[in-house]
Amino acid sequence: MKVKNVTQARAAFASGNYSFARLADGSLLAWGQNVNGQLAMGFTVQSHPEPTASSAEGAPLSSMGMGATHVIAVRGDGSVFA
Repeated sequence: MKVKNVTQARAAFASGNYSFARLADGSLLAWGQNVNGQLAMGFTVQSHPEPTASSAEGAPLSSMGMGATHVIAVRGDGSVFA
């Protein structure tokens, strides 16, 4: 199934209950479970079905790793965000 409103994606990251798309400019869109704030949107909700911009603090994103309820992101300058 095509993810609604995601264009310019250069990479995708997925866990069991939530997902991210890295866009061409290094920013992130996120959707799915957000009970612990793992989508980095500045709020927590049970589920967020529409792809929405994550915090700009992680951009430009180089890579990321995901666990059950957390995300670790590495920026292009080598700094790490969790």
